[in-house]
Amino acid sequence: MARKRKRGHREPNGRLSRRREHVAQRQTEIEREARSVVIDARMRIFGMTREQAEMSTAGFALGRALDATSRLARGRQITPHQMAAADAYYDDYRLYRRHVLGVHVPGDRMPPMPDSVDSYDETTERAKRRWHAAQEAVERACQEMGTRLPAMALENIVIRDIDMPRLYGDLRVALNHLVRHYLIGKRRAA
Repeated sequence: MARKRKRGHREPNGRLSRRREHVAQRQTEIEREARSVVIDARMRIFGMTREQAEMSTAGFALGRALDATSRLARGRQITPHQMAAADAYYDDYRLYRRHVLGVHVPGDRMPPMPDSVDSYDETTERAKRRWHAAQEAVERACQEMGTRLPAMALENIVIRDIDMPRLYGDLRVALNHLVRHYLIGKRRAA
């Protein structure tokens, strides 16, 4: 049995056209089909409407928790300030892993390396300070709750992108401490 013939504009000899506009047209069609599969999967798995599934935030666990109408986050959603704190926390994690541990975070675009050793040392120290300060804020949340669940929620939902709706309450507690730590929603002192 022969394989299915690829769609697209053809040359007189029957080959797929290699003209730029025809290649670009085929590429956009392939991307459109792939996006359609992703949207259908989000609708089926997470019970979203088509509009919700098309949003870019629907692609990760924290974004679905941000959506107030999501079936999974109903009554357990996070605020935009908490989302900003989670983004800042992930940035600190990424910089710490990159500059201190020298480990590449999957899916991360590497920032350019500093030109001199001095600026690299400064960047490394700044990454250490920021990460340790964020970890102290998370530890305060854990001490306040009397459990390690807020730290576990940050690790699983924000860092590893695992959807764990049962930990959204603990995640909100940790994110509230991070909102205060990063001074989100307040003017920073000059």
